[in-house]
Amino acid sequence: MKKITVFGAKNALATTITGPLDFFSLVGSQWNYQCGINPSPYFNVELTTVDGKPIHFFNNLVVQPHNKIEDIESTDLIILPCIAGFIEESLEELHPVYPWLWHHFKKGTYILGICSGAFLMAEAGLLDEKLATTHWSYHEQFVNRYPDVKLDTNQLLTRDGNLFCAGGTTAWMNLCLYLIKIFYGREVAIECSKVLVLRMSITAQTPFSPLMRPSNHNDPEIQSIQDWLEAHFYEPFTIEHLSNRVNMCARNFKRRFKEATGFPPITYLQMIRVEEAKKLLEQKNYNVDEIAVNIGYEDSSFFRKIFKRYTGLSPKSYQKLFTIEEI
Repeated sequence: MKKITVFGAKNALATTITGPLDFFSLVGSQWNYQCGINPSPYFNVELTTVDGKPIHFFNNLVVQPHNKIEDIESTDLIILPCIAGFIEESLEELHPVYPWLWHHFKKGTYILGICSGAFLMAEAGLLDEKLATTHWSYHEQFVNRYPDVKLDTNQLLTRDGNLFCAGGTTAWMNLCLYLIKIFYGREVAIECSKVLVLRMSITAQTPFSPLMRPSNHNDPEIQSIQDWLEAHFYEPFTIEHLSNRVNMCARNFKRRFKEATGFPPITYLQMIRVEEAKKLLEQKNYNVDEIAVNIGYEDSSFFRKIFKRYTGLSPKSYQKLFTIEEI
């Protein structure tokens, strides 16, 4: 039987702790019940904290852990939860956790960080020169604090050796299925996905994260063009039209624009248009051809290609992903 250790911390999101506890406890039990077979659990699951005292989650739920971290001699998997609020404060408070993580990592233990739980892994130094992900909204903060980590927030799930990251607060379910496959094979993972009615194939955050358009620079001329594009993205215009608005030659304008925003003007415009298309698709009141025209594309097939390039999905698939059906 494999051992799963879920680490509990103050201000953690309860679902990223109680969820994995339930998830791994069900394996070998619920499927067997439904098939009329005696339950045979695959995992021994425990909740631990730094000091073994009750913990207060972000939703004010208070839970008593099974033990404290120094009680754990060995385990197969450590799960680090998503912590809400100001993550820097939690990182300081959880200083005793980092040598504990290293100790078990050196023994071959798998370590999984859920959403901001990746910060704990990075703070311990486990992710230096390693591939990782976290929630898309933490991207800039994470990169600034841990420049040596190979962060890719386009990915919903990442693995680098024995280190795993789940980008969203519910992405742990997909990663836990993957870990079940590692521990006990594909058949058991599929049984678990059927019990929980959970898809096994979501691997990217791209459809969920907005296309960030930086404006924290000190170039007022370029900022004025960004503001103009936000308001007039649906209109036809040329690079020369934009450069003339700030009295620059086209070549200098393109150079300045990329230096300030990180993107060429045409890429920036496409990002604005795709974000607007997302909003229209989420309303479900428009078809794809209408949306293409509304955001500035006469050729709907070209719009479909652009949309998929930035989101990883066709417009129809994106619309379906965010449709809440009537009951």
